[in-house]
Amino acid sequence: MAKEETYQELLIEIDSLRAQLKGVENSGEHEFEDGQYPDAARVENRVSSDRRREDRWISGLNQINEQLLVHGDFNDKMMMVTEGVVEHFQADFCRIWIINEGDRCDLGCVHAKVTKGPHVCRNRDRCLHLIASTGRYAHLDGELHSRVPFGSYKIGRVAAGEDGKFITNDVTNDLGIHDHEWARALGLESFAGYRLTSPEGKILGVLALFSQHRILPREDTLLESLAKTVSHVILSEEIQQNLREREARYRALFESAVDAIHVSNEKDEILEVNDRMCALMGYTREELLSMTVSDLQAPEVRIAPGSIVANEVSQYQVSVFESLNIHKDGTLFPVEISVSKVETSSGDLYYCNLRDISSRKQAEKKILEWQSRYQFAVQASGHLLYDWDSVSNEVTYGGALHQMLGYSFDELKGGLTRWIELIHPDDIAHFNYVIEQLGATKEKAQLEYRVRRKDGAYIHVEDSGNFIGDEKTRMVGFVKDISERIRAKQLLQEEEMRYRTLFTESPIVLWEEDLSEVKIYIDKLRSQGVEDWRSYFQDNIPAVEECLRRVKILNINMSALDFYEAGSIEQLISGLDKLFTEESFVVFQEELAALAEGDTYFESEVQTITFMGKPLFALMRVTVPKGYEQTWEKVFVSALDISERIEAEEIIKASEARYRSLFENSPIEIWEQDQSGIKAHLDTLIDQGVRDFQKYFKENPAEVFKCMQMIKVIGVNPAALEKNLVGSLDELFENSENLMLPESLEAFRDQLVTLVEGNSTFIGEVVSLNMAGETTTKYIQATIPPGFEDQWERVYVTSVDITAQKQAEEILKRRTDEMSALHAVTLDLTTPTELEPILESIVARATELLDGSSGGLYLCDAENQEVRCAVNYKTEFDFTGTILEYGEGAAGFVAESEQPHIVDDYRTWEGRAKIFDGE
Repeated sequence: MAKEETYQELLIEIDSLRAQLKGVENSGEHEFEDGQYPDAARVENRVSSDRRREDRWISGLNQINEQLLVHGDFNDKMMMVTEGVVEHFQADFCRIWIINEGDRCDLGCVHAKVTKGPHVCRNRDRCLHLIASTGRYAHLDGELHSRVPFGSYKIGRVAAGEDGKFITNDVTNDLGIHDHEWARALGLESFAGYRLTSPEGKILGVLALFSQHRILPREDTLLESLAKTVSHVILSEEIQQNLREREARYRALFESAVDAIHVSNEKDEILEVNDRMCALMGYTREELLSMTVSDLQAPEVRIAPGSIVANEVSQYQVSVFESLNIHKDGTLFPVEISVSKVETSSGDLYYCNLRDISSRKQAEKKILEWQSRYQFAVQASGHLLYDWDSVSNEVTYGGALHQMLGYSFDELKGGLTRWIELIHPDDIAHFNYVIEQLGATKEKAQLEYRVRRKDGAYIHVEDSGNFIGDEKTRMVGFVKDISERIRAKQLLQEEEMRYRTLFTESPIVLWEEDLSEVKIYIDKLRSQGVEDWRSYFQDNIPAVEECLRRVKILNINMSALDFYEAGSIEQLISGLDKLFTEESFVVFQEELAALAEGDTYFESEVQTITFMGKPLFALMRVTVPKGYEQTWEKVFVSALDISERIEAEEIIKASEARYRSLFENSPIEIWEQDQSGIKAHLDTLIDQGVRDFQKYFKENPAEVFKCMQMIKVIGVNPAALEKNLVGSLDELFENSENLMLPESLEAFRDQLVTLVEGNSTFIGEVVSLNMAGETTTKYIQATIPPGFEDQWERVYVTSVDITAQKQAEEILKRRTDEMSALHAVTLDLTTPTELEPILESIVARATELLDGSSGGLYLCDAENQEVRCAVNYKTEFDFTGTILEYGEGAAGFVAESEQPHIVDDYRTWEGRAKIFDGE
């Protein structure tokens, strides 16, 4: 049976898959020249026709990549790629294959029939599946190319070869192309095939195309980049599919839970309760939400609020503890509290599952009393008690060992081997034979043999033992001296008392039934032709009720009383039918059908109720012992309480819902990150001698970007998606680096320095972009919660948009600077001085006010239609005295048009004056 995954294991898997997905998306950037997709404005010294072709390829490649970033069906995306290659790269046709399991080997695949030559399908467990085709051939179900063997034909060889691609511009003669006539007939000139792989080198598939024109090196570079992008899309799809499956299983794990639950914070304030909690404590939900954990405790154990649960979890390192609570009506009762701590940005939350353990405490007290009585009884009886573990062969003794054999407990250490040393040589073979048989059958042990006392004398003993537990690996039994037959009656009575004690005081619910009258009734129905017992009992409820009336209860142990909250055995026996629910009645039908079909063992989970109306979930087992298969005179029934498991599942579901609500409804951005990789890297730098990280990061700016790439985003809330104008976490991951500005890295650098210096909180401002290309300024706070300071496995980053505030401050500052500059110019104009210093002052202040690097002032000569440079400010060359005609350069253009004019890039402006070519 497959191992069931736990909540924690699924969370670990989901985190791992999200990290893998983030890694794939972060590694999906393909670099060209300066690190970005080239555009026509950055490509120089090209022939115009080549430039137009390359511009078309680049534009087409950008369109394909933009389409791949949009969420949609995976197969549709692959078709977008092949369509884009045909359209933008003018391929004759383009196809994509992906590696998948071999699915047609036994269904008439044409490649499976090849037994000789280089195209034999040697790897039947996987092959290339055609998933996209556009151009001359657009179908996917062709006999030859819908499946391609791994390593065969040009496509299979590209997938399996050492090189990641195969390109030829001579398809009619190249030996790598197997059908030259076909290529010649279609006028094909070139072929390009690119292997699709993961960053780790895992083969994902092949992108291939045929073209009627030569494939240029630049075109090859762009197509290879496209192949890398397609590889990331395929790998991302695989990981996302796995992630979706894990999240579905994760959600299914928490669909049900039954328990009394309250959620509290570090101050012990109760934040949430369920209905069972209200029923357990007797308060309404509103009343409990106004209370603290301390208010629930009995006065004699009450602790001041603010530390009860947190201390139990952190100080004592426990997740389960016991306390004494007080009901609203004043009744005191013991509770068992299971705690699960959840760390949030606003502090730790504690999910507490409470269970009334009054019955268990009473049962434990009774068990201790009976254990004491039982030990005294065994000691007084003169019997030797043993507990043999058949796996380890160890034996634990109790009772009258010294009285019977004269040995101390230490003298019999050595397990079963030591005990066999005491057995009479003539009895050893029979003893070993019986032990061997018991190991296989797990039946009750009952044998007689002789044992040597410490004084050398042998006595006859009777050895009786039973395997216990579900696995039946331990045998518990007695060894009694039967040397004197006169004591036989007394020994028999003691054995009966032991059995009754074990049955009565067993912690497992046990009862003994007589179903002989039920057997007679069923045999009568069988004689009337009934064969399909399950259908019969489903359609004949009166027959089931008749069988229930014929059940005779012979004996019930004490655990059953506590289990069903019965006052006495008589009440339980007489009112057993009242405990039947609709679900337990159906299980009884199934039990009858199983027994009628000849089964001697039946097991099922059943929901029932107690005499107090409390719902119960139990694992019920029904056994017909050997010798009673024909009469059903003796049938044993046991029940194991599984309510805790059922209730725990409901608790987990409620806990997850609470956490999600707190996280997702926050109005500010919340990022939950794992920065353990960064911490490990910084620790390595410290070991290498780095101490001043402020200086180190300024000298090594690439280290800051490297650290940023190590961030693993565990999750973000909806507010983070909304503020960044993205529709999903995947879209945010795919565009995270595009949203960064140099100022973003500077803020992250300051954060790293703050945290590595031992601070757990960083507060600062960061400038970034949103998806609309708008610059935003945010107030951020990065916090390492308690318990994660050493490794940084959890870092919570919150941010608030303060763009509007910063813009208002900037406008105010700029207006202040403008007024100051105008005031200074006015003072200069009104102060008696020569003209030249005044003009120089005006140009200098105007240049600084406009954040310019240099400036000048030209005086107009309208009569000669000329302008002369009167002031030259911070230019590389001194142009003072330079004369320009009206219409020449920016100054001449303004003089002629008598209108202000702005030139975005004077170096490329077609109206610039030739005299400034060197400037």
